[in-house]
Amino acid sequence: MIQSLDEQIGELTELSGTIRIRTQEYARQMPNVNLCIEHGAHQEILKGVLDYELDFGIVPENTNRHELLFHPILEETIVFAASQTIAQNVKKLGAHILNDQLFISNGTSCLYHTSAIDVLKQAGITVKDALELPSLEMVKQYVGCGKGYALIPEIAIRKELETGELQILSFAPKMTFTHGLITHKNREHSVTSKVLQSAFMDFDHR
Repeated sequence: MIQSLDEQIGELTELSGTIRIRTQEYARQMPNVNLCIEHGAHQEILKGVLDYELDFGIVPENTNRHELLFHPILEETIVFAASQTIAQNVKKLGAHILNDQLFISNGTSCLYHTSAIDVLKQAGITVKDALELPSLEMVKQYVGCGKGYALIPEIAIRKELETGELQILSFAPKMTFTHGLITHKNREHSVTSKVLQSAFMDFDHR
């Protein structure tokens, strides 16, 4: 069985240096490597890698940019979710009631936001009011309080779905994004960076 990512990094006792990564999600601290983790929106991550500011970025889909290399890591299911009350009204009256509901997201620069707008438009729903929040946890809290609906990774609301605090809105099919590691194809990586990239790839295929 392949070792966990933490175990592999822990064995890199002779490597040193700093690796800069920007990602939309949280990541673990890696022992023995000075790993600089930053959080940013999709476009900020692309710009950082394209400008050689970052060694790597983690993005929710293949950018299909000829300057970048994309290495798939995991597939994530995204769903529209709302409180029980809103979900029941959608089921009873139809998705058109969302025209009068607040759409909550991490902002227009987030890929989930733009993807949601496209799907909602196809369903005949126009986003009149939107609320931008800085974190997924805040989005979950607002949605759970019945203040609107959001497009959220299903795994991030697993507990809320089990307790019934949140429900999946069935008007639209589930969507998937393939998260992956990106790097500039012309960037010369240090030995430490190369080993970290290999550890990410091995961690994915345990």
